[in-house]
Amino acid sequence: KNSLNRGISVQELAKSHHIPEPLIWHIALEKMTDQERFKALNWGLDSISNLSKTEYLEFFRSF
Repeated sequence: KNSLNRGISVQELAKSHHIPEPLIWHIALEKMTDQERFKALNWGLDSISNLSKTEYLEFFRSF
């Protein structure tokens, strides 16, 4: 965790310590709120709940 706090990337840590990236991500994201996790992963917080009925239907037709 200290290495992550110093700015070493998950990919670099996984490679240098021969540890799977998902395990490093687990350590990096533990004790964070969902919003903090989304931010750390560069995921948007888009929600379909804000869509109009037409947009909502179009969204589900795309699958």
